[in-house]
This record gives sequence, C-alpha cells and structure tokens, in this order.
Amino acid sequence: MANDGTPLGNEATTQYKVDNPFYLHNSDHLSLLLRKLNSSLISGIINALSKEIARGFLFADDVKDLWEDIREGFDTSNRPRIYEIRRDIYRAKQGGDSVPV
Repeated sequence: MANDGTPLGNEATTQYKVDNPFYLHNSDHLSLLLRKLNSSLISGIINALSKEIARGFLFADDVKDLWEDIREGFDTSNRPRIYEIRRDIYRAKQGGDSVPV
C-alpha cells in the first residue's frame, strides 16, 4: 500500500505547536537562551541602580548572585530602620484603642 502522505500511528497525534511560547525548535539551544536572559536581567538590575551603587556590582556573572550580593549589602544597613518601623507599628494606637498586630 502506498503512503499517501497521511500520518500513520502516533504521527497523527504528535502535533508540535510552534506558536506555543514554550516551544523550542531543534536549533534553539536552551543554555544560550538562558545566558542571554541572565545577561539581560543583570543589565536591567544594574541600570536601575544609581551609578555609585552599581559600581560595586558591575562584574556579576549570575543574576542570582547579583541579587544575593545586593541583599547582603543593604540588609544590614536597613536593620535599624526595620526595627523602628516594627516598634512604631507595635506602639500604634487608633483613637484610644490599641491596634492589634
């Protein structure tokens, strides 16, 4: 029997949705795409920082490491302010009644 171009067996149910945003063509290399995304994210984060602050983070290789470095750098300096805000919330009163926290 000659093949008339009709898919046989599982070929009929295996349809690739090329318009799906998660579709990767055989020529797409996931590691290359991830490296480009990582570079774009690093660039966006550094551009959002002031020039003085950004200087300390210019040589980040990984966006996760960049976020951790930024968090570590600013976490300790914000602790006194966080304490003050929590204390003010704890002491807050509404009219003559305490505000439950």
